[in-house]
Amino acid sequence: MQISPVSPAPKPLPSTAAPVIAAPLPPSPPEPPAPSGDQAQIASAQGRATLEFDVLSLNTFGLPQPIGKEVAERHSRIGRAIGSYEVIGFQEAFSKDSKHLAQGAALSGLSYHVHTPTDKRLLTSGLSTFSQYPIVASGFKPFTFGSHADALAQKGVSFSRLQLPDGSKVDVYNTHFQAATDKPQGPLDKLWMKSMAQIFPGYDMPREDIRRHNAQVLIDYVKQQDAGHPVIILGDLNTQEHQDILPLIKNELGLQDSFREVHGQDPGYTSDGKTNPYKDNPDKRKRVDYILYRPGQEHTLKVVSSQLAFDQAVDGMFVSDHYGVHTRFQVVPKD
Repeated sequence: MQISPVSPAPKPLPSTAAPVIAAPLPPSPPEPPAPSGDQAQIASAQGRATLEFDVLSLNTFGLPQPIGKEVAERHSRIGRAIGSYEVIGFQEAFSKDSKHLAQGAALSGLSYHVHTPTDKRLLTSGLSTFSQYPIVASGFKPFTFGSHADALAQKGVSFSRLQLPDGSKVDVYNTHFQAATDKPQGPLDKLWMKSMAQIFPGYDMPREDIRRHNAQVLIDYVKQQDAGHPVIILGDLNTQEHQDILPLIKNELGLQDSFREVHGQDPGYTSDGKTNPYKDNPDKRKRVDYILYRPGQEHTLKVVSSQLAFDQAVDGMFVSDHYGVHTRFQVVPKD
């Protein structure tokens, strides 16, 4: 992904292909003297339940040319419409025209960002995380297996630890699981798949098995990075609620589904063949994009609101073949 000159310039990529925090952290301001007595109690009461921030997850449909469709026009519209979010996770930002996302983020004050680079595949992970808050730690865990077009990208899990204005931290994970489902194959197809697997590990694996591998990588990585902070996991998981992968992730990591918490019966389709003009099958309506969360040891997260995002045309054009998810969180210190 190319980054606009408007966006802060990235540092050279290290040999380990770790994520790049493209904006430097500002110097820490001097701490004010601690209040005492009644002043401390009043300050503590006033400070509780006041910090809120908005999170967006969006698969941007930013496939490279010649596969990508109207990427510059669509990503320009996304870039102009993200000023109300403090934290954003984009997926599928592969195109050179995805620079419009970085331009829009920079102009909206999302000065801190992580773009995960490629180390083995032809394309990057397609993951970009933007934040108004300093990113004080980051990392990337690649997936081992990929099939069909996904084998060309170094998909994985991008990790960003954010420092919020109240001094607390939140761990944000941005990911994009293996796409599509398998179709019946003849002997020649199976032979070709096995030969491709010599080049791309997992190419001949059932794609549901690859998604289980993706889920296990995510679970292990979150456990590895756990420092007791609240956790937000966002992205296109390419799995539905009635399938076993989402419950596995939620149960293993103690996560809640922010959208489902607010909308008990709303199907919340994020890949909707009936309403999205970039889809061609009106019978395929799925919810595959999520913002999941869990509390930390000292702070909890409360869902203030959650809804679909970019599910209507922007300046006369739908911006992706997926709809996004937008959740507003409130950070509350535990008693």
